[in-house]
Amino acid sequence: STCVEYTQRLLEIPQITSKGIEQLRVDVEYLLNVLKAIDVPINKDILEIFSFISLTEEELSQMLQEENTTKSRIFLSIARMRGLN
Repeated sequence: STCVEYTQRLLEIPQITSKGIEQLRVDVEYLLNVLKAIDVPINKDILEIFSFISLTEEELSQMLQEENTTKSRIFLSIARMRGLN
């Protein structure tokens, strides 16, 4: 589906600036709003991406350092693109 392709492409971003991550958050939020408005089921991966790109760099870094939490593929991809791992 389109959401799966979109998710895959997002996770392929090698590096992103702080301004870029702000714009990406706005773009993903817009997509989520459109999908809700037309009653299209929302892929859980898109929701996970949105939650992680909405975190500050400090919050993401703190989560990365926590030893007792499992880090998903999406979490690690977002951390990598933001230069945190």
